[in-house]
Amino acid sequence: MALNPFNPTHNANILMGSDFMSAKAAAEKHLDDNNYLPYLKMHGSTNWRDSSGNHIVIIGTNKKEDIDKYELTKWYNKYFYHILTTTINKLLIIGYGFMDKHINEALIKGMTSGKLKVYVLDNQNPRDFKNKMTNKLNENERKDSYENRRAIYNFLAGYFPYSLEDIYREENKPLLDDMKAKIFDYS
Repeated sequence: MALNPFNPTHNANILMGSDFMSAKAAAEKHLDDNNYLPYLKMHGSTNWRDSSGNHIVIIGTNKKEDIDKYELTKWYNKYFYHILTTTINKLLIIGYGFMDKHINEALIKGMTSGKLKVYVLDNQNPRDFKNKMTNKLNENERKDSYENRRAIYNFLAGYFPYSLEDIYREENKPLLDDMKAKIFDYS
């Protein structure tokens, strides 16, 4: 049976990451498994704790440096880069604002290799999404930041202007069916 990431019964293949050693072992077991759907919390989670019991949640402007402080988030970052550039060929992005240089660079590397197709689910109208992705957002924004967003936008395989709530409403089943057909080549 083909993996259907929209079906919650396939969640046995999803990496949740609350226990680092079991998460790492599960992920490494599936590094080259095309039927594996990795679920990564790139910036930690409220249920993650360091050895002192403090939450591991990466926020702010120094994310890359903060990621390198923790074994778990450092490993997740390497794993993310690995799967985008070697393992997976399709990625559905939900809830990401494209403002993190380290994530954008990994996306660009995977997309420009010709192997990775990226789709975005975002409830902005397509014109607003395009403006955000292709224009400088403010005078202080670094040139490489908006150039990276523009590169990602130019390589996108698809954009779906919906919220998760939209696609899971029973009356909107055709939206979900359309997304599945476009991304996963099945209906």
